[in-house]
Amino acid sequence: MKSELHHIALNVTDIQASVKFYSKYFGFEEVAKPDPSTGA
Repeated sequence: MKSELHHIALNVTDIQASVKFYSKYFGFEEVAKPDPSTGA
């Protein structure tokens, strides 16, 4: 049986460093960012 990860949300203190880390070591891709003006 094949397992897949479809969605993940992470709370981090340094978004740029975190994107770089998770992209490099886990192959994650950033697909969406909340609009900061909406308070999300």
